[in-house]
Amino acid sequence: MKEKKNYEILIIDDDEMILNCFEDALFGLDVKVHGVKSGFSAIQTFKKEPKKYAAAFVDLHLGEMNGVEVAKALKKLNPLLSVKLISGDNSEEAINSYLGAELDGCYIKPLDFVQKIIPDLQNTLKKFDETQRVVSDKPNQNQDLIYLKTGLIGDSRKTKELGFEILQIAQERSEVLILGENGTGKEVVASAIHRNSKNSKGKYVAVNCSAFTENLAESELFGYVKGAFTGANKDTVGKIEAASGGTLFLDEVGEMPLELQAKLLRVLENKEYYPVGSTTPKRVNTRIIAATNVDIEAAIELGKFRRDLFYRLNTFKVHLSPLRDRPQDIKPLVSHFKARYEMLEEVKIDFLESVISFFESYNWPGNVRELRNEVLRACAMARRDRGIVEPKHLDSKFYSKPNPIGIAEIPKIQDFEKSVESQRREIVSSAYRTTRGHKTKAASLLGVAESTFRGYLKKYKIEPTIFGKPV
Repeated sequence: MKEKKNYEILIIDDDEMILNCFEDALFGLDVKVHGVKSGFSAIQTFKKEPKKYAAAFVDLHLGEMNGVEVAKALKKLNPLLSVKLISGDNSEEAINSYLGAELDGCYIKPLDFVQKIIPDLQNTLKKFDETQRVVSDKPNQNQDLIYLKTGLIGDSRKTKELGFEILQIAQERSEVLILGENGTGKEVVASAIHRNSKNSKGKYVAVNCSAFTENLAESELFGYVKGAFTGANKDTVGKIEAASGGTLFLDEVGEMPLELQAKLLRVLENKEYYPVGSTTPKRVNTRIIAATNVDIEAAIELGKFRRDLFYRLNTFKVHLSPLRDRPQDIKPLVSHFKARYEMLEEVKIDFLESVISFFESYNWPGNVRELRNEVLRACAMARRDRGIVEPKHLDSKFYSKPNPIGIAEIPKIQDFEKSVESQRREIVSSAYRTTRGHKTKAASLLGVAESTFRGYLKKYKIEPTIFGKPV
Protein backbone atom coordinates (compact mmCIF):
# COMPACT_ATOMS: atom_id res chain seq x y z
CA MET A 1 0.00 0.00 0.00
CA LYS A 2 1.39 3.37 -1.00
CA GLU A 3 2.06 5.96 1.69
CA LYS A 4 -0.10 9.06 1.96
CA LYS A 5 0.99 11.94 -0.29
CA ASN A 6 1.54 15.45 1.05
CA TYR A 7 1.90 17.30 -2.25
CA GLU A 8 -0.22 17.18 -5.37
CA ILE A 9 0.86 18.11 -8.88
CA LEU A 10 -0.98 18.17 -12.20
CA ILE A 11 0.46 16.56 -15.33
CA ILE A 12 -1.30 17.48 -18.58
CA ASP A 13 -0.13 15.36 -21.49
CA ASP A 14 -1.99 13.21 -24.03
CA ASP A 15 0.81 10.64 -23.92
CA GLU A 16 0.00 7.86 -21.40
CA MET A 17 3.68 6.95 -21.17
CA ILE A 18 4.63 10.44 -19.97
CA LEU A 19 1.98 10.30 -17.25
CA ASN A 20 3.34 6.94 -16.08
CA CYS A 21 6.89 8.28 -16.11
CA PHE A 22 5.95 11.10 -13.76
CA GLU A 23 4.05 8.71 -11.48
CA ASP A 24 7.03 6.36 -11.18
CA ALA A 25 9.81 8.97 -11.01
CA LEU A 26 8.18 11.18 -8.38
CA PHE A 27 6.88 8.52 -6.01
CA GLY A 28 9.90 8.90 -3.75
CA LEU A 29 9.26 12.63 -3.37
CA ASP A 30 6.00 12.06 -1.50
CA VAL A 31 4.08 13.52 -4.43
CA LYS A 32 0.66 12.52 -5.71
CA VAL A 33 0.43 12.85 -9.48
CA HIS A 34 -2.86 13.79 -11.13
CA GLY A 35 -2.61 12.89 -14.81
CA VAL A 36 -4.99 14.53 -17.31
CA LYS A 37 -4.89 13.98 -21.07
CA SER A 38 -7.05 16.93 -22.14
CA GLY A 39 -6.37 20.61 -21.65
CA PHE A 40 -10.05 21.37 -21.22
CA SER A 41 -10.45 18.62 -18.61
CA ALA A 42 -7.36 19.86 -16.79
CA ILE A 43 -8.79 23.37 -16.49
CA GLN A 44 -12.12 22.04 -15.21
CA THR A 45 -10.34 19.85 -12.66
CA PHE A 46 -8.10 22.70 -11.55
CA LYS A 47 -11.00 25.12 -11.11
CA LYS A 48 -12.45 22.97 -8.33
CA GLU A 49 -9.42 23.42 -6.03
CA PRO A 50 -6.90 25.79 -7.62
CA LYS A 51 -4.83 26.24 -4.46
CA LYS A 52 -4.21 22.61 -3.59
CA TYR A 53 -1.69 21.92 -6.39
CA ALA A 54 1.98 22.68 -5.83
CA ALA A 55 2.90 22.58 -9.53
CA ALA A 56 1.65 21.79 -13.02
CA PHE A 57 3.47 20.37 -16.04
CA VAL A 58 1.79 21.06 -19.40
CA ASP A 59 2.63 19.53 -22.77
CA LEU A 60 3.09 22.21 -25.43
CA HIS A 61 1.34 20.23 -28.16
CA LEU A 62 -2.02 19.03 -26.86
CA GLY A 63 -4.86 17.98 -29.09
CA GLU A 64 -7.71 20.46 -28.85
CA MET A 65 -5.82 23.21 -26.99
CA ASN A 66 -2.35 24.67 -27.21
CA GLY A 67 -0.33 23.95 -24.09
CA VAL A 68 0.50 27.63 -23.61
CA GLU A 69 -3.21 28.47 -23.54
CA VAL A 70 -3.78 25.85 -20.88
CA ALA A 71 -0.80 27.07 -18.85
CA LYS A 72 -2.03 30.66 -18.97
CA ALA A 73 -5.50 29.55 -17.88
CA LEU A 74 -4.02 27.77 -14.86
CA LYS A 75 -1.92 30.81 -13.98
CA LYS A 76 -4.97 33.01 -14.19
CA LEU A 77 -6.83 30.76 -11.75
CA ASN A 78 -3.85 30.70 -9.39
CA PRO A 79 -1.04 33.19 -10.15
CA LEU A 80 1.18 31.53 -7.54
CA LEU A 81 1.10 28.11 -9.20
CA SER A 82 4.41 26.87 -10.61
CA VAL A 83 3.64 26.00 -14.25
CA LYS A 84 6.20 24.42 -16.57
CA LEU A 85 5.93 23.41 -20.21
CA ILE A 86 6.92 20.06 -21.69
CA SER A 87 7.96 20.02 -25.34
CA GLY A 88 8.99 17.30 -27.75
CA ASP A 89 11.45 19.60 -29.52
CA ASN A 90 13.74 22.52 -28.82
CA SER A 91 12.52 24.53 -31.78
CA GLU A 92 12.28 28.30 -31.84
CA GLU A 93 8.51 27.90 -31.59
CA ALA A 94 8.76 26.03 -28.31
CA ILE A 95 11.25 28.47 -26.80
CA ASN A 96 9.26 31.53 -27.88
CA SER A 97 6.06 30.00 -26.52
CA TYR A 98 7.67 29.53 -23.13
CA LEU A 99 9.26 32.98 -23.03
CA GLY A 100 6.13 34.73 -24.23
CA ALA A 101 3.96 33.05 -21.61
CA GLU A 102 6.31 34.03 -18.76
CA LEU A 103 6.01 30.58 -17.18
CA ASP A 104 8.32 28.95 -14.64
CA GLY A 105 10.26 26.56 -16.85
CA CYS A 106 10.36 24.37 -19.95
CA TYR A 107 11.60 20.79 -20.30
CA ILE A 108 12.51 19.07 -23.57
CA LYS A 109 11.67 15.41 -24.14
CA PRO A 110 13.12 12.91 -23.38
CA LEU A 111 12.65 14.20 -19.84
CA ASP A 112 15.65 14.24 -17.51
CA PHE A 113 14.10 13.59 -14.11
CA VAL A 114 17.34 13.06 -12.18
CA GLN A 115 19.29 16.14 -13.27
CA LYS A 116 16.52 18.61 -13.98
CA ILE A 117 12.92 17.88 -13.08
CA ILE A 118 13.37 16.36 -9.62
CA PRO A 119 15.81 19.04 -8.29
CA ASP A 120 13.58 21.81 -9.66
CA LEU A 121 10.46 20.22 -8.22
CA GLN A 122 12.08 19.84 -4.80
CA ASN A 123 12.68 23.59 -4.73
CA THR A 124 9.11 24.21 -5.87
CA LEU A 125 7.72 21.96 -3.12
CA LYS A 126 9.84 23.67 -0.52
CA LYS A 127 8.50 27.06 -1.55
CA PHE A 128 4.95 25.74 -1.64
CA ASP A 129 5.39 24.23 1.83
CA GLU A 130 6.63 27.53 3.24
CA THR A 131 3.59 29.42 1.99
CA GLN A 132 1.17 26.74 3.21
CA ARG A 133 2.71 26.36 6.65
CA VAL A 134 0.57 29.11 8.11
CA VAL A 135 -2.60 27.02 7.63
CA SER A 136 -3.86 25.64 10.94
CA ASP A 137 -6.94 23.85 12.21
CA LYS A 138 -7.23 26.52 14.89
CA PRO A 139 -8.63 29.77 13.41
CA ASN A 140 -7.44 31.94 16.30
CA GLN A 141 -3.86 30.77 15.79
CA ASN A 142 -4.18 31.53 12.08
CA GLN A 143 -5.44 35.01 12.84
CA ASP A 144 -2.66 35.71 15.34
CA LEU A 145 -0.01 34.47 12.91
CA ILE A 146 -1.44 36.52 10.05
CA TYR A 147 -1.45 39.63 12.24
CA LEU A 148 2.12 39.07 13.43
CA LYS A 149 3.41 38.58 9.89
CA THR A 150 1.27 41.05 7.96
CA GLY A 151 -0.35 43.48 10.40
CA LEU A 152 -3.79 42.69 8.94
CA ILE A 153 -6.66 42.91 11.41
CA GLY A 154 -10.03 41.25 10.92
CA ASP A 155 -12.15 38.14 11.29
CA SER A 156 -13.59 38.06 7.78
CA ARG A 157 -12.70 35.31 5.34
CA LYS A 158 -11.53 37.90 2.83
CA THR A 159 -8.99 39.33 5.27
CA LYS A 160 -7.68 35.89 6.21
CA GLU A 161 -7.32 34.92 2.55
CA LEU A 162 -5.57 38.22 1.88
CA GLY A 163 -3.09 37.40 4.64
CA PHE A 164 -2.24 34.05 3.06
CA GLU A 165 -1.96 35.72 -0.36
CA ILE A 166 0.48 38.31 0.98
CA LEU A 167 2.71 35.63 2.48
CA GLN A 168 2.74 33.73 -0.82
CA ILE A 169 3.42 36.76 -3.02
CA ALA A 170 6.16 37.94 -0.67
CA GLN A 171 8.26 34.90 -1.60
CA GLU A 172 8.39 35.98 -5.24
CA ARG A 173 10.45 38.78 -6.79
CA SER A 174 8.00 39.95 -9.44
CA GLU A 175 6.09 43.22 -9.50
CA VAL A 176 2.76 43.58 -7.69
CA LEU A 177 -0.26 45.73 -8.51
CA ILE A 178 -2.62 46.51 -5.61
CA LEU A 179 -6.12 47.69 -6.50
CA GLY A 180 -8.66 49.11 -4.08
CA GLU A 181 -10.67 52.12 -2.99
CA ASN A 182 -9.15 54.89 -0.91
CA GLY A 183 -8.67 53.88 2.69
CA THR A 184 -8.68 50.10 2.16
CA GLY A 185 -5.05 49.70 3.28
CA LYS A 186 -3.00 49.50 0.09
CA GLU A 187 0.18 50.72 1.79
CA VAL A 188 -0.38 48.32 4.69
CA VAL A 189 -0.40 45.46 2.19
CA ALA A 190 2.64 46.76 0.30
CA SER A 191 4.62 47.12 3.53
CA ALA A 192 3.59 43.60 4.63
CA ILE A 193 4.80 42.13 1.33
CA HIS A 194 8.15 43.86 1.80
CA ARG A 195 8.58 42.75 5.42
CA ASN A 196 8.00 39.11 4.51
CA SER A 197 10.07 39.14 1.32
CA LYS A 198 13.66 38.28 0.50
CA ASN A 199 14.21 42.05 0.13
CA SER A 200 13.17 42.73 3.73
CA LYS A 201 16.69 43.72 4.78
CA GLY A 202 16.67 46.47 2.15
CA LYS A 203 14.83 49.76 2.41
CA TYR A 204 11.12 50.22 1.90
CA VAL A 205 10.51 53.52 0.12
CA ALA A 206 6.96 54.80 -0.44
CA VAL A 207 6.15 57.42 -3.06
CA ASN A 208 2.80 59.10 -3.73
CA CYS A 209 2.68 59.56 -7.51
CA SER A 210 -0.26 61.97 -7.30
CA ALA A 211 2.04 64.39 -5.46
CA PHE A 212 4.45 64.54 -8.42
CA THR A 213 4.55 67.81 -10.34
CA GLU A 214 5.15 67.56 -14.08
CA ASN A 215 8.54 69.27 -13.83
CA LEU A 216 9.93 67.49 -10.77
CA ALA A 217 8.52 63.99 -11.24
CA GLU A 218 11.49 62.54 -13.15
CA SER A 219 14.14 63.96 -10.82
CA GLU A 220 12.19 62.74 -7.77
CA LEU A 221 12.07 59.19 -9.08
CA PHE A 222 15.40 58.87 -10.89
CA GLY A 223 17.53 61.47 -9.18
CA TYR A 224 19.84 63.88 -11.02
CA VAL A 225 23.46 64.82 -11.50
CA LYS A 226 25.10 68.10 -10.62
CA GLY A 227 24.33 70.79 -13.20
CA ALA A 228 21.35 68.95 -14.70
CA PHE A 229 19.18 72.02 -14.17
CA THR A 230 19.16 75.30 -12.30
CA GLY A 231 19.59 74.57 -8.62
CA ALA A 232 21.12 71.11 -9.13
CA ASN A 233 24.22 71.83 -7.04
CA LYS A 234 25.15 68.21 -6.36
CA ASP A 235 24.38 64.65 -7.43
CA THR A 236 21.13 63.56 -5.80
CA VAL A 237 19.80 60.03 -5.40
CA GLY A 238 16.23 59.38 -6.57
CA LYS A 239 13.62 57.14 -4.99
CA ILE A 240 14.47 54.14 -7.18
CA GLU A 241 18.12 54.11 -6.13
CA ALA A 242 17.19 54.81 -2.50
CA ALA A 243 15.15 51.59 -2.55
CA SER A 244 17.85 49.51 -4.30
CA GLY A 245 17.99 46.06 -2.75
CA GLY A 246 14.59 46.69 -1.20
CA THR A 247 11.11 47.70 -2.29
CA LEU A 248 9.74 50.81 -3.97
CA PHE A 249 6.04 51.39 -3.36
CA LEU A 250 4.39 53.60 -5.98
CA ASP A 251 1.07 54.70 -4.52
CA GLU A 252 -1.55 56.17 -6.88
CA VAL A 253 0.46 54.99 -9.88
CA GLY A 254 -2.58 55.74 -12.05
CA GLU A 255 -1.79 59.44 -11.58
CA MET A 256 1.76 59.15 -12.93
CA PRO A 257 2.46 61.34 -16.00
CA LEU A 258 2.59 59.37 -19.27
CA GLU A 259 6.15 60.41 -20.06
CA LEU A 260 7.30 59.10 -16.71
CA GLN A 261 5.36 55.86 -17.26
CA ALA A 262 7.51 55.13 -20.33
CA LYS A 263 10.69 55.57 -18.30
CA LEU A 264 9.38 53.41 -15.48
CA LEU A 265 8.62 50.68 -18.03
CA ARG A 266 12.25 50.81 -19.14
CA VAL A 267 13.34 50.24 -15.55
CA LEU A 268 11.09 47.20 -15.24
CA GLU A 269 12.26 45.70 -18.53
CA ASN A 270 15.98 46.50 -18.45
CA LYS A 271 16.65 46.99 -14.72
CA GLU A 272 18.43 50.25 -15.46
CA TYR A 273 17.68 53.96 -15.67
CA TYR A 274 19.29 57.32 -16.37
CA PRO A 275 19.44 60.03 -13.71
CA VAL A 276 18.33 63.40 -15.04
CA GLY A 277 21.23 65.04 -16.86
CA SER A 278 23.28 61.84 -17.10
CA THR A 279 24.24 59.79 -20.15
CA THR A 280 25.44 56.85 -18.05
CA PRO A 281 22.84 54.27 -17.08
CA LYS A 282 22.59 52.92 -13.54
CA ARG A 283 21.69 49.34 -12.71
CA VAL A 284 19.01 48.78 -10.12
CA ASN A 285 17.83 45.85 -8.02
CA THR A 286 14.52 47.11 -6.69
CA ARG A 287 11.21 45.32 -6.39
CA ILE A 288 8.36 47.60 -7.42
CA ILE A 289 4.90 47.43 -5.88
CA ALA A 290 2.31 49.77 -7.34
CA ALA A 291 -1.17 50.69 -6.17
CA THR A 292 -4.09 52.69 -7.47
CA ASN A 293 -7.72 53.43 -6.66
CA VAL A 294 -8.67 54.24 -10.25
CA ASP A 295 -10.15 51.85 -12.81
CA ILE A 296 -6.82 51.17 -14.47
CA GLU A 297 -8.28 49.41 -17.51
CA ALA A 298 -10.61 52.34 -18.13
CA ALA A 299 -7.61 54.66 -17.84
CA ILE A 300 -5.85 52.58 -20.50
CA GLU A 301 -8.81 52.96 -22.87
CA LEU A 302 -8.78 56.73 -22.28
CA GLY A 303 -5.07 56.90 -23.09
CA LYS A 304 -4.13 57.95 -19.55
CA PHE A 305 -2.16 54.82 -18.68
CA ARG A 306 0.17 52.68 -20.78
CA ARG A 307 -1.10 49.19 -21.52
CA ASP A 308 2.41 47.72 -21.64
CA LEU A 309 3.22 49.17 -18.21
CA PHE A 310 0.01 47.69 -16.84
CA TYR A 311 1.02 44.25 -18.08
CA ARG A 312 4.44 44.54 -16.44
CA LEU A 313 3.05 45.69 -13.10
CA ASN A 314 0.24 43.15 -13.18
CA THR A 315 2.38 40.06 -12.59
CA PHE A 316 0.64 39.67 -9.24
CA LYS A 317 -2.64 41.51 -8.75
CA VAL A 318 -4.08 42.03 -5.28
CA HIS A 319 -7.62 43.37 -4.97
CA LEU A 320 -8.60 44.88 -1.61
CA SER A 321 -12.27 44.63 -0.72
CA PRO A 322 -14.02 47.71 0.67
CA LEU A 323 -14.89 47.64 4.36
CA ARG A 324 -18.63 47.49 3.61
CA ASP A 325 -18.07 44.03 2.08
CA ARG A 326 -16.38 42.65 5.20
CA PRO A 327 -18.34 43.85 8.27
CA GLN A 328 -16.81 41.05 10.35
CA ASP A 329 -13.60 43.11 10.41
CA ILE A 330 -15.19 46.14 12.04
CA LYS A 331 -15.22 44.96 15.66
CA PRO A 332 -11.55 43.81 15.66
CA LEU A 333 -10.54 47.06 13.96
CA VAL A 334 -12.43 49.13 16.55
CA SER A 335 -10.64 47.24 19.32
CA HIS A 336 -7.29 47.88 17.64
CA PHE A 337 -7.83 51.63 17.16
CA LYS A 338 -9.27 51.93 20.68
CA ALA A 339 -6.19 50.22 22.14
CA ARG A 340 -3.92 52.65 20.29
CA TYR A 341 -5.85 55.61 21.68
CA GLU A 342 -5.70 54.18 25.21
CA MET A 343 -1.95 53.67 24.97
CA LEU A 344 -1.26 57.17 23.63
CA GLU A 345 -3.59 59.01 26.00
CA GLU A 346 -3.12 56.69 29.00
CA VAL A 347 -6.85 56.30 29.55
CA LYS A 348 -9.38 53.48 29.62
CA ILE A 349 -12.20 53.59 27.02
CA ASP A 350 -15.10 51.17 26.57
CA PHE A 351 -17.56 50.77 23.66
CA LEU A 352 -21.20 49.74 23.98
CA GLU A 353 -22.34 46.97 21.67
CA SER A 354 -24.94 49.29 20.16
CA VAL A 355 -22.11 51.48 18.87
CA ILE A 356 -20.59 48.47 17.11
CA SER A 357 -24.03 47.77 15.60
CA PHE A 358 -24.14 51.28 14.16
CA PHE A 359 -20.64 50.85 12.75
CA GLU A 360 -21.55 47.49 11.17
CA SER A 361 -24.65 49.01 9.53
CA TYR A 362 -22.79 51.96 8.01
CA ASN A 363 -21.54 51.99 4.40
CA TRP A 364 -18.01 53.34 5.12
CA PRO A 365 -17.20 55.18 1.87
CA GLY A 366 -13.83 56.10 3.39
CA ASN A 367 -13.19 52.48 4.42
CA VAL A 368 -10.72 51.63 7.21
CA ARG A 369 -9.28 55.15 7.28
CA GLU A 370 -12.73 56.59 7.96
CA LEU A 371 -13.38 53.97 10.66
CA ARG A 372 -10.12 54.84 12.38
CA ASN A 373 -10.99 58.53 12.44
CA GLU A 374 -14.48 57.84 13.81
CA VAL A 375 -13.13 55.58 16.55
CA LEU A 376 -10.55 58.15 17.64
CA ARG A 377 -13.17 60.91 17.57
CA ALA A 378 -15.60 58.82 19.64
CA CYS A 379 -12.86 57.99 22.15
CA ALA A 380 -12.04 61.67 22.54
CA MET A 381 -15.74 62.51 23.09
CA ALA A 382 -16.29 59.68 25.59
CA ARG A 383 -13.11 60.49 27.51
CA ARG A 384 -14.86 63.58 28.86
CA ASP A 385 -18.03 61.58 29.61
CA ARG A 386 -17.19 58.65 31.92
CA GLY A 387 -14.98 56.97 29.29
CA ILE A 388 -17.75 54.88 27.73
CA VAL A 389 -18.55 55.36 24.04
CA GLU A 390 -22.32 55.46 23.52
CA PRO A 391 -24.35 56.21 20.39
CA LYS A 392 -24.69 59.84 21.49
CA HIS A 393 -20.93 60.24 21.00
CA LEU A 394 -21.17 59.29 17.31
CA ASP A 395 -21.48 61.58 14.33
CA SER A 396 -25.08 62.18 13.22
CA LYS A 397 -24.43 60.30 9.96
CA PHE A 398 -24.79 57.03 11.87
CA TYR A 399 -28.39 57.62 12.98
CA SER A 400 -31.31 60.00 12.58
CA LYS A 401 -33.10 60.82 15.86
CA PRO A 402 -31.45 60.18 19.23
CA ASN A 403 -33.83 59.66 22.15
CA PRO A 404 -33.65 61.65 25.44
CA ILE A 405 -31.07 59.41 27.09
CA GLY A 406 -28.77 59.30 24.10
CA ILE A 407 -29.72 55.99 22.52
CA ALA A 408 -30.17 56.23 18.78
CA GLU A 409 -32.68 54.46 16.62
CA ILE A 410 -32.10 50.79 16.02
CA PRO A 411 -29.99 50.03 12.96
CA LYS A 412 -31.74 48.04 10.30
CA ILE A 413 -30.37 44.53 10.48
CA GLN A 414 -31.78 41.16 9.51
CA ASP A 415 -32.09 39.67 12.99
CA PHE A 416 -34.82 42.02 14.26
CA GLU A 417 -35.58 40.27 17.55
CA LYS A 418 -31.92 40.11 18.50
CA SER A 419 -31.51 43.77 17.66
CA VAL A 420 -34.48 44.75 19.86
CA GLU A 421 -33.14 42.79 22.84
CA SER A 422 -29.66 44.24 22.40
CA GLN A 423 -31.02 47.78 22.18
CA ARG A 424 -33.28 47.31 25.22
CA ARG A 425 -30.32 46.10 27.26
CA GLU A 426 -28.30 49.14 26.24
CA ILE A 427 -31.14 51.47 27.25
CA VAL A 428 -31.45 49.84 30.66
CA SER A 429 -27.66 49.92 31.11
CA SER A 430 -27.48 53.57 30.11
CA ALA A 431 -30.21 54.56 32.58
CA TYR A 432 -28.55 52.56 35.35
CA ARG A 433 -25.22 54.21 34.57
CA THR A 434 -26.67 57.72 34.30
CA THR A 435 -28.20 57.41 37.80
CA ARG A 436 -25.01 55.85 39.17
CA GLY A 437 -26.81 52.65 40.17
CA HIS A 438 -29.88 54.21 41.74
CA LYS A 439 -32.63 51.77 40.77
CA THR A 440 -35.59 53.98 41.73
CA LYS A 441 -34.26 56.94 39.73
CA ALA A 442 -33.33 54.72 36.78
CA ALA A 443 -36.83 53.18 36.71
CA SER A 444 -38.36 56.66 36.85
CA LEU A 445 -36.13 57.82 33.98
CA LEU A 446 -37.40 54.97 31.84
CA GLY A 447 -41.02 55.40 32.98
CA VAL A 448 -41.37 51.87 34.37
CA ALA A 449 -42.00 50.43 37.81
CA GLU A 450 -38.98 49.74 39.97
CA SER A 451 -39.90 46.05 40.09
CA THR A 452 -39.94 45.98 36.28
CA PHE A 453 -36.54 47.66 36.17
CA ARG A 454 -35.13 45.15 38.66
CA GLY A 455 -36.46 42.39 36.40
CA TYR A 456 -34.54 43.89 33.48
CA LEU A 457 -31.34 43.96 35.55
CA LYS A 458 -31.76 40.29 36.35
CA LYS A 459 -32.76 39.31 32.82
CA TYR A 460 -29.82 41.05 31.22
CA LYS A 461 -27.37 40.22 34.04
CA ILE A 462 -26.44 43.85 34.56
CA GLU A 463 -24.27 44.33 37.65
CA PRO A 464 -23.14 47.53 39.43
CA THR A 465 -19.65 46.90 38.00
CA ILE A 466 -20.87 48.55 34.79
CA PHE A 467 -19.61 51.84 36.16
CA GLY A 468 -15.99 50.84 35.92
CA LYS A 469 -15.94 48.00 33.37
CA PRO A 470 -17.46 47.25 29.96
CA VAL A 471 -21.18 46.41 30.12
